[in-house]
Amino acid sequence: MVRCPKCDSTWKLGAKRCPLCGAPLDLEERTPERRRAEPLIDPLLDLFDQTQIVHFCPQCGNETESKRAGCRPCGLPLLSDDRVVYAEGLIEPPIEVFGTRLAAGPEKTPKDLVLVGVASSFEEAEAWLREFRFLSLEVWPGSDSLDALDRQGQLALFVRSPDQLAARYVIEHVRAADPLDRPSAPAPSPRDQALFRAGKWRSFGKLREAARALEPYLEDASVLPRFLELRLACGRLREVEERAQLALKQPPSPEAHAHLLEVAGLGAALAPDGRPFGKGAKVDLASDRLGQATRLTPRSLRRGKMWCELLRVQRADSKLRSELDRLRRLNTNFLAADGPFRAEWDRLRLGPKTD
Repeated sequence: MVRCPKCDSTWKLGAKRCPLCGAPLDLEERTPERRRAEPLIDPLLDLFDQTQIVHFCPQCGNETESKRAGCRPCGLPLLSDDRVVYAEGLIEPPIEVFGTRLAAGPEKTPKDLVLVGVASSFEEAEAWLREFRFLSLEVWPGSDSLDALDRQGQLALFVRSPDQLAARYVIEHVRAADPLDRPSAPAPSPRDQALFRAGKWRSFGKLREAARALEPYLEDASVLPRFLELRLACGRLREVEERAQLALKQPPSPEAHAHLLEVAGLGAALAPDGRPFGKGAKVDLASDRLGQATRLTPRSLRRGKMWCELLRVQRADSKLRSELDRLRRLNTNFLAADGPFRAEWDRLRLGPKTD
């Protein structure tokens, strides 16, 4: 008989693990030199989700074990995120998600929100938000939809009425870090600074402010698509269509050209009210543009998924099956999880092909 070191139950010799708690039973038979460090884990803990960080390529979406090395085929530095977020990104249809959010309009917020402060920069706003999170105070940044005033270069912060005293105390006593206290580093170019500021303002929902940060650099072929993305998120579909049509007459570099085709195709796939593939959407034009973007950047998983959405709407099953198969070979995880693309792949693989 052998005794379980965890739950103290006894079992016949030869059993490797305790049938009750799952603990290994042969610990005493191992020599110290060959004993392997194996924690005693309760099997019930597997019922709970455990956070796991995934390192993956921002273009093809493939996982990499170590973050120190970038994606070799794409030559890009890796991103890191929770596995749940990574898995949702694989199965998320970009056009449907973007269009649905745009058509739904601003998110609903509590009616008892109170303005507690206006940050003069995003650095100051981030300092306040870190303190709010530490105190478990729920705060709403003044996005374009929440803040009626277009405060240029500023961010308003709102909280619910019961939290306004604590929030105002934080705002009165917390200040942004002095830039002189940061370690010295080469100053980025004005273009890179504008891209950084635009990304920060966009994360707060200040889309107009983010677009203003990029306006001085629209002559740069890589900046214009980002600017058009912001205008598209503001619902300026006609403006995006006109600017993209004009810019596509003089194709820039392949990557910038593909990015511009992606934004133009996304705008053409939306109806005037923002609904994806709704009445007034130019699905054929959008499919043509996304197809060109995919051919220019064949390792872009996002653009391939967008083209698949359009091929599904066009009922081009032969092209859709070929593209899904290509993306499956590009990223083995693409069709591993249940989602709209997996459903289309199963339908095409099991059913008759039509075009």
